[in-house]
Amino acid sequence: MRICILEEFTRLGGGQVYALQMARALTELGHSVDFVIAGEVRVDPKYPVRHVDVGFKASYDPVSLLINYMNHRRLRGLLSKYVSDCDLVINNHPNYIPYSKGPIVLHGLSFVDFIIDENGNIKNQPLFWVLSRIYRIYDESFMIYNSRYTMNLAKKLLPKMGIEPSLEHILSPHYTISTDKIPQKEDYVLTLGRLEWSKGYRELMKIAPKIRRRIIVQAGQTQGNQGK
Repeated sequence: MRICILEEFTRLGGGQVYALQMARALTELGHSVDFVIAGEVRVDPKYPVRHVDVGFKASYDPVSLLINYMNHRRLRGLLSKYVSDCDLVINNHPNYIPYSKGPIVLHGLSFVDFIIDENGNIKNQPLFWVLSRIYRIYDESFMIYNSRYTMNLAKKLLPKMGIEPSLEHILSPHYTISTDKIPQKEDYVLTLGRLEWSKGYRELMKIAPKIRRRIIVQAGQTQGNQGK
């Protein structure tokens, strides 16, 4: 079976690692895997690539949102010719790549994660309403959640967006990290993730001294190959 995974590779983050894990597992099962990549390719997935030259701005100011919306509409018209020979299409980046004829993988509620808090409370109702109409293409889709936390967010907010999954499944990623340099007999704050302020490092730097703990970060670069 030829399986196509929809993704963006401007960086190597958790979602991209998840996609590569899926690709490896599917290959081991005897399937052929191609990546259909939207936007600039800064990381080589080391699988066959079909490149769609429509990118996105990873910011949420009004101008960037408008550009992303226009590119979102362009992609809807372009994607079919890139996946016409695929037996199965898995959309691992559904907030950027508008394709609903196959499993949809959610890493958090990425459709609206910049206007909700960690508990799923909506901080911008008008924008939530607009985004709900854009992403309603995923109504009755097969949703794959990367965690129980994501599933709980989805169950709270997807119905408010007019999205009711036809099937739901939790498929958690498997990450292996080295603990060789992490102290064994010491109280500390350990955080894992990309080195981006949006991951909450400012908040962590404020909190850690108040609880008198050292901060230990095991992280990856925002672009290119993962580092520590």
